[in-house]
This record gives sequence, C-alpha cells and structure tokens, in this order.
Amino acid sequence: MCIVFLLSFVGGMRDIGVGTDTITYSENYFFEAKHLSSWEEFVGLRRDRGYVLLNYIAIKMSENLWMAQFIIQLFTHGLIFFVAYRARNLFKLKISLFTLVYCCIFYNQTYNFMRQYCALALLLVGLYYALNKQWKLYVVCQLCAFFFHSTSLLFMCVPILYYACMAENSHKWRYFVVLSSILFVLIISAYYYEALALLNSIDIVSDVYANRYGIGDEFGEREGLRKSLVLIIICVFYFIYIAYKRAIVEHGFAIFLLSINLFFIAFYLLSFYSIYLYRLSLYFYLPMMLFIVIIASSRKTLELERAGFVMLVLLDWYIYIVKHNGAESFPYQSKILGI
Repeated sequence: MCIVFLLSFVGGMRDIGVGTDTITYSENYFFEAKHLSSWEEFVGLRRDRGYVLLNYIAIKMSENLWMAQFIIQLFTHGLIFFVAYRARNLFKLKISLFTLVYCCIFYNQTYNFMRQYCALALLLVGLYYALNKQWKLYVVCQLCAFFFHSTSLLFMCVPILYYACMAENSHKWRYFVVLSSILFVLIISAYYYEALALLNSIDIVSDVYANRYGIGDEFGEREGLRKSLVLIIICVFYFIYIAYKRAIVEHGFAIFLLSINLFFIAFYLLSFYSIYLYRLSLYFYLPMMLFIVIIASSRKTLELERAGFVMLVLLDWYIYIVKHNGAESFPYQSKILGI
C-alpha cells in the first residue's frame, strides 16, 4: 500500500534525535548487527534479538543507518496496516478513517518507542489470528514479539479477555471480567509500590526495574492528564455503549472492548508513578482504537458522531505532538530530505 511506503519513507529518513530512543539505542543496535560474525553470536546476544535481526537485514541492503530506520518503519506499519486491511473480512472498517486515527495517535510514537512498536505490530497480527480462532498462529506472533520487547508478555491479557467474553456460555464470565477489570484499575492505582515490591520479591520483576520504577524514580512521574485524552476515553466509552445498543457488535464483544479500555486506564495511571510506564498502556490502546474505528465505520454510527470523533483525534494530536512534543518527534528534521 502506498500509505505504508510513504509513512515508512518519511520515518526512515528522519534524523537521529527525532524520537528520544533514536539517541538511546538506534546506533548501538545498528553497529552490533553490523559486527555480527556468526549465528551462535546472534543467539547469545543479550539485546532484543528481533530488533537486531531487522538491523542486520537493513545492513545487507545498505550500510547506512537510515536504511535500518526505513526497514523498521516498514516492518511496523506494514504489519499494522495488514491487520487493518484484513480486518475488513471480519468487520466493516474504513481504511481512510483508520489511517487518520493511526497517524494522529500512534505514528509519531513509532519514531520513539521503536522496539515496542515492532512488538505491537506482531501482536496485532496475532490478535487478528486469535479473532479467527487460529490460536497457534497467535502464539507464534506472541513469541516473536517477545524478542523485540519483553513487556509484550502483558499483551496476553487481550486474547484471554476476548476468549472469556466470547466463549460459549460465557454470560457469567462477562460480568466477572468487567468487575475484575474495575477492581484491577483500583488496585493497581492504589497499591502500585506494594505490588512492585511483591513482584520483585518473587523475581518476576528484576532489581533493576524495581529500583528504576520504585520510590524516587529517576524518570519522574506524570504531572497531569491532558484533557484531550480524557475526552477520547469518554468517547471510547460512548462508542462502546452505542455499539451495544445499536447491535453494531455482539454483546460479548462490547464487554471485551469495555474491559480493554479499563485495562488501558489502569496502566495509564501507572505513569503518575513513573512517566515511562505509560508505554505499558499501549498494549491495550492500539487494539482498542482499531476496534473503535470499526464501530465508527459502521453505517449505524451517525455522521455527526463520526465527525466528532475525528475532530477529537485531531485535537489530541495537536496537543500531544505539536504543543507538548510528545515522543520528542516534532518538529520533523531530515538532512537527507533537506528539511
């Protein structure tokens, strides 16, 4: 698709520094891949091997860092738009609307959270297979995503929630899922430090992460919640409601979307303890917005409702990306393109 190539080309040609993590690890991964000498050395790497592999593929095409950025962007956007395109076989979805939402909310973040978005792209493909009840293919995608970012294990909550809400005779389970989701929001926001200490004591969370995201976090906590995001969350609740009332999706699927939104809120609240914990919420935010676009694409959704959603997404893009330089990807600069 032309949009995939365009987004990948623009993202690939950006300068180092357009996106915070380009300074943190782009060159390190690139040079590590460049100096790989054997398969045994690759297997023994302590870095995220999937990301090293993408850099290695890029090096075989050109020993220029911008080629690696292009390949990574192509991998990410290609898989995500593959899911959006194939989702039309399951639901009615307007690709133009999805493109707008994706570019406004997520595209600039791919300049920064590069390894995580590679994992997210694979996980979204896995979710598509899960929706088609091809669970073995989902497991393959989940395993591959782990080699890009270990936090991708958190995404397993999504297919579990889907199965609990959509399985036969799951009526009681649906209410249990919603109540559990609400309880999870309350517990994770009120007892974060206690939960972190517990997970560290049983070696689920390493000492490094326990110290990094514990009391006295060197990265600092989020100071406030932007109003445009609050409005988007409210809008998501509204679209889930009309999806249920107007029978746009099944009852169980509406409960599934409600649960995902609650999990997104729960993990977003963690950013008030450490701002970088916001990244965990992306495992719920991206699939949730894909499904909200499906609801917004329905003929049962009013044009006024759809237009309001679009205006809200554009407003959030302006506030998050332009005004507050979210993901540190704005303004865009490229020596190659002369910008």
